Amino acid sequence: MPATTPSALWRAPLPPDLDARLARWLTDGLTAAGAPRHVAVFCRADDVGVPGRSFERLVEIFERHRAPLGLAGIRPRTPAGAAGSGPAAGP
Repeated sequence: MPATTPSALWRAPLPPDLDARLARWLTDGLTAAGAPRHVAVFCRADDVGVPGRSFERLVEIFERHRAPLGLAGIRPRTPAGAAGSGPAAGP
C-alpha cells in the first residue's frame, strides 16, 4: 500500500491554548442551546487501516483519560484474485 501524505490540517502544530478554546466553545454552545451542563460526547477514529505510532498515541490519550473511543478499522485491500481477497475472506 503506497504511503500517503497527511493533510496540512493534521501536520500543523496545535495552538497552545487549544484546551481553553475548546472549553469556551463547548460552554458557549451548551449555554446557547439550553443544554445541561454535563453532556455525553462520543469520539471515534475512522479509517484505522495500519496501526502505527499515531494510532498508539491516540489510544494512550483515551486510556489516560478513561474515555471511550469507537474504532472503525479498515481491512487492507488485496489485489483481485489474491489469496484472501473477495467476500469470503475472514473478519
